[in-house]
Amino acid sequence: MPTTSAKLLASAAAALAFSLAPGAALAADAAPARVMPADAVSDCSSQGKVWLVVQDSKGKALVDKCVETAATGSELLTKADVKTTLDPKTKMICTMEGEPATCPTKFDGNYWHYYTAAKPGTWAFSQKGADQAKPVAGGAEGWCYGKECTPAKPGTTPAATATPSAAPAADEKKSNKGTITTVLVAAIVGGLVAAFYVAKRKKS
Repeated sequence: MPTTSAKLLASAAAALAFSLAPGAALAADAAPARVMPADAVSDCSSQGKVWLVVQDSKGKALVDKCVETAATGSELLTKADVKTTLDPKTKMICTMEGEPATCPTKFDGNYWHYYTAAKPGTWAFSQKGADQAKPVAGGAEGWCYGKECTPAKPGTTPAATATPSAAPAADEKKSNKGTITTVLVAAIVGGLVAAFYVAKRKKS
């Protein structure tokens, strides 16, 4: 019958094998990827709500979600908690969710293009301002910044990503944690092996 030391040794060895398996030390820290349900946009439409898309000059999503319908396009932005800044002279939206960082002092050809859709995915450039336009229940509202642009199809806009320097730092942190775990388990196994042989010599 296996001794207590032998049982501990076997358990520790199994733990070490697991810690050395590819990706095992990182599995617990890995965050699940955010995947938008395929029917999210259609569900939003069927409920009489409005899908809002706001994307920056690079086509990255600042907002891409379902919002309760509102009386005007401006009110819809408020309901979606979208931060906007109005140009003090024209009273038009000049920044949205920090894009651009500040209102341009001179017009450079870039501005916020406003689109509406009676059905998600069929964009039409709005002939009215956001204060006058009335969102269509079950439809969509879209904004994009640039000289010439059209919002992406609702629910498909690429999400804004972290800066390149941030990703390696996170990976390095996970890698270091995995290394520390492996070293600790190895130390435990080494100690148990020594204890096992000492006990065996005493018995002999």
